[in-house]
Amino acid sequence: MCYAEPVIRYAAISLADLHRSFANSVNPKSQSSSNTQHSALVHYASALTHMKSLLCSKIQSMDTFLTACLLLSSIEIFQGRYQAADVHLRCAFHMSEIAKGTDRGAATQDSPNTSIISKYPMIGTLMRMRFQCDLFLDVASTTPGALIKPGQHFSIAPPDIFTSLGEAQDILFNQIDRFFRLINQIALAKIATTPGVTSCDVGDRRKYPGAMAGSEVFLREMQTEGVSGLDQWDRAYQAFRSRYAHTFSTPEQHAATLVEIYRDALRMLLQMDHSQGALAHDPFERGFGLLLSRLQLLLDESPQPACTAEAPPVFTLEIGIVPILYFIATNCRNYGTRHAALAILAAAPRREGTWDGSIIYTIAQRSVALEEEGRLDGDQSARGIPPSSRLIGMEAGIDPVKQSAFLVLHQLEHTRPRLQLVRLTEDHVAGYHAIWSDPVATRWSAHGPCKTIDDSRQWMSSLLLEANPMGENYAVLLRRDVNFDAITNRLNGGQEGTDDDKPYDISAHGGFIGWVGTWRTDPLPEMGFIFHRSTWGLGFATEALRAFVELYWSRKPQFNVLEAYCDTENEASVNVLRKCAGGVAPITRDPDVGLFRDCETPLTW
Repeated sequence: MCYAEPVIRYAAISLADLHRSFANSVNPKSQSSSNTQHSALVHYASALTHMKSLLCSKIQSMDTFLTACLLLSSIEIFQGRYQAADVHLRCAFHMSEIAKGTDRGAATQDSPNTSIISKYPMIGTLMRMRFQCDLFLDVASTTPGALIKPGQHFSIAPPDIFTSLGEAQDILFNQIDRFFRLINQIALAKIATTPGVTSCDVGDRRKYPGAMAGSEVFLREMQTEGVSGLDQWDRAYQAFRSRYAHTFSTPEQHAATLVEIYRDALRMLLQMDHSQGALAHDPFERGFGLLLSRLQLLLDESPQPACTAEAPPVFTLEIGIVPILYFIATNCRNYGTRHAALAILAAAPRREGTWDGSIIYTIAQRSVALEEEGRLDGDQSARGIPPSSRLIGMEAGIDPVKQSAFLVLHQLEHTRPRLQLVRLTEDHVAGYHAIWSDPVATRWSAHGPCKTIDDSRQWMSSLLLEANPMGENYAVLLRRDVNFDAITNRLNGGQEGTDDDKPYDISAHGGFIGWVGTWRTDPLPEMGFIFHRSTWGLGFATEALRAFVELYWSRKPQFNVLEAYCDTENEASVNVLRKCAGGVAPITRDPDVGLFRDCETPLTW
C-alpha cells in the first residue's frame, strides 16, 4: 500500500487508532487512552480534507483512489456511521464504472463482467469488505438501500475458467456476500410485512428467528439458486486449478487452500436449514471440525509470520483466517471445536482488512462465554447449548466522540435464566427425597410420598439414564448467580398446607428445586414434573418446562409428539401446561386411577 498519498496515510493511522481504542475499551485490564481517541478523530478529519482535494483534482491512480475509499469506509463502518460509509462505497463503485466505460465502452448492467476485477483489483477488495462487514456486524439490516445492494453497480458471474486466483477469490466472496445479504433481506421482508409491526421492530434482531422460521420456502429457493451458482464457480475454479496449479508459488498454494476453505464454508451454509435459526448449524459439527483442521494445517505451513499485537499496524486488504475463525467460534456450538478456534485467534492476532484479530478474539470470546454459561453439564456437543442460551445477533463498534466502545449481544430471552437443567443422577437423591417425602407436594401423584430416602432412591432409579436410556430426565437447579433477595421470603418461609415452618435449605441440596423429564417413551413420550412446594408460585415450573421442551426436540428429533397428563383439580399445573403447550384435549376419566385428568395430546411447542 502506498502511504505517500496523504489521504491513505491519515486514514490508515486513524483506523489503527480506532482498533487500539476499541481494544482498550473492551479490555477491563486496559486503561482507555484519550490521546488515541483524539488521534483517531484528528487523522480522520485530515483524511477527509485530503479526500476532497483528491476528488477535485485529476485522479492519477484509480487504485490509490479506491484504497482511500476503502479505508474511509472502514473507519465509518467501525464507528457505526453507515450513511457516511455508503457515500464512499458508492463513490468507489461509481468511479470504477466510469473508468470501465472509458476503457471498454458502455456495458449493459445485467451482463456478467469479470475483467474489471483484473484491471482494478481494489474493486474486489471493496466487495470483500462488504462481505466482512456482513459476516461480522450484520449491518445489512441497518444500512441504506444503496449500500445493501452493491451488485447494482457490479454484476459478476463465473466464466468457464478463471484467469487468476484473485478473480476466483473475488467472485467467491461476492457469492458469500450475496448469501448473507439475501438472508437478511428475507428476514427483514418477513418482519416488515407482519401485521402490527412498527418501524422499531424491523431492526430488532430478536425477531429474526421467528421471521426465518416463517420464510422456509424463500430460504430454500435462495439456497437452490446459491448451490447452482457455487457449482458453476467450482467448475471454473477446478478448470483453472488443473491448468495452472503446477505453476503456483508457495504463497499462491496457501491462498488457494484458503479460497477452498471459504468455498466449503459457503457450501455448508447453503445446505443448512436456516428456518431453524440458531439450531441450523448443529448438524454440521463434523464440517466445522474439518474447516478448523484445514486452517490449522494452513497455519502450520504458512510462509508468512503471524502479526503480533505489539507490531505496527499492517492492513493486508485481503481476507485471511480471522473471519472464518470467528465464524467457527460463534456458530459451531461443539465445545472442543469452538474453543480450538478461539485459541488460534488468541495465539495469532492478525489485522486483515477491516478485521483486527485481537478485537475479534475479544468479541468472539465474550459471545462464546455467554452461551457456554447455559451449557448442559456433561454435554460438549452442539446440542449441549439450549436454544434459550444461544445468541441470535450482535452489534459492535466504537464512538470516538463519546470515547466509548459498545458490544451488544442479543438472546431470545430478555432476562438471564434463573434455572439450570442438568442430567438427573444419584447425586440428586437428597433433593429428590426432600420433595417426594412431602405429602402436600405429592398429593396429585398416584404413587404417594416416599417414607425414607431409600424409598426415594428406588423411585428415582427408574428415571436415570442407565434404566431409562430413551428418557430425558433432568434435575432443575437454581443458578448460583440468581439474586436470592427477590425470592428469599418464599424459599426460606413456611410451606403451604402444613404447620411445618422449617425452611428448605436449597444450598444444602445443591440448588435442587425440582425434576422435569419423560418418565416413559412407549408408546409415546410422556412428560412429568414436580417442584419443592416452597418454590411454588414463582414461575419456576413454567421456565423449566419451556427450557425442557426446547431441549427435548433438539435431543429427540425422532419424536414429534410429547404428552403430559394432569389432574383437572390441580389448577396450578394445568396452567403451567397451558402456557407451555400448543393445545389441550380433555379426557373425561381415567379408569385405572379414578381421577379426572387433562391430557395434552399431542403437545407441540
